[in-house]
Amino acid sequence: MKLSRNTILITGSGMGIGLLTAEQLAKDGNDIIGVDLDINLLKKTKEVVEGAGQKFFGFVCDISN
Repeated sequence: MKLSRNTILITGSGMGIGLLTAEQLAKDGNDIIGVDLDINLLKKTKEVVEGAGQKFFGFVCDISN
């Protein structure tokens, strides 16, 4: 499924499947809201998303509670 012109929230977006998902969705034209426990990992995701020409909004938080 291809999504475009949306803002998408991705939890665990700092690495692994979350990072790859953010990258692909950004390439498809979506802005990304990324949530992760580690600010340094979010910085990498920000680079990837903005490198694809999209906006990135990152939040450090623990969604398990």
